[in-house]
Amino acid sequence: MRYEGFRAPHKAQAVSAQGPNAWRAGGESPGAAEQNALEACQVRYGHGCVLLAVDDKVQPAGGNPQGRDMPRVRYDGQFEPSRMPFVSANLRQRSDVAGYGTTAGPKAMAIHPWGRVFTSTGAADQRTAETRALAECNADPGRKGSDGPCLLYAVGNHVVLPQRLSEPRRPARTIAEAVSDVARTSVAEVYAKEAVQKALAIEIESGRTYRRVNLRSAALAEQLALEGCQLMYAQPCVLIASNGDLRAPDPHAAPKRDMPRLRYEGVYRVDMVPFQIDPDKNKVLVEYAKLPDPKAMAIAPSPVRIRVGTGSSVAEAEAKALAACNEDDPAYPCFVYAVNDRVVLPQRRTEASR
Repeated sequence: MRYEGFRAPHKAQAVSAQGPNAWRAGGESPGAAEQNALEACQVRYGHGCVLLAVDDKVQPAGGNPQGRDMPRVRYDGQFEPSRMPFVSANLRQRSDVAGYGTTAGPKAMAIHPWGRVFTSTGAADQRTAETRALAECNADPGRKGSDGPCLLYAVGNHVVLPQRLSEPRRPARTIAEAVSDVARTSVAEVYAKEAVQKALAIEIESGRTYRRVNLRSAALAEQLALEGCQLMYAQPCVLIASNGDLRAPDPHAAPKRDMPRLRYEGVYRVDMVPFQIDPDKNKVLVEYAKLPDPKAMAIAPSPVRIRVGTGSSVAEAEAKALAACNEDDPAYPCFVYAVNDRVVLPQRRTEASR
């Protein structure tokens, strides 16, 4: 269909900056039509496009001759319906799309610049989910294979559209590739610049990361990274990298490491306090055992900190320890680690008893 005959509340047309290929799209407003056309054109042809017309108005020839790089096409964070490019408001509200982010288990989403979206949930494994989403998208009877293949939009809860994957993912060959399957690529760039000995852990469902660097051994960096990651994000994490070695070529299939010191809830022991380099040499940890009751200890993994409080009651001791700990960085709350001589970390309490 020619642009003149395209029916929509508003419409726009964009053209590839590297060839004569054009793309048109509609929208509820001139601005929405313009954005949809540019986004869909970029997804279809793999690079930014140039806007030709909005409704019946030809656009000025000036601007960026290389085309406009659209933010939602380059987005590589956690899945949010509002971040999806060129799809309609009704499609964003479709139950499988709106509920995708909270659906558990292996899952994938495929997209096509016609504004078509296909989701796969409940699969036996991640590769099956990706294969099924792409297959259903490419078999769309309304499209009949027109205008190129579908691309993976999300793998688990992470958006992978910038990778332009028209097939299920293959095992990563580098740390950067593995990170890009679950988190922003900038995470790998920062990690690459850090001093050894170092390790990088990732909480797969949220894509959030935790790293420890500049330690005396790779093994210690791995342990402390996994412990800090699990405490921060309330889930066992995956070890992605140790120094420059890739440890999880497929992060979604890699084992989640449930760290023993995060689960410990027995009698207070210096050696069981997590993410500490030399706990038996830490004066605060050693002296805590000698303090009279009531007492409490609060800890946090980012930045690593330990604070102790005493008082006339357990509640007062906890409140003092938490207040001193949170004073250093209130953006990342501290957890009550011990009350008197008992470890209570598995409770994940960030507030004092009442």
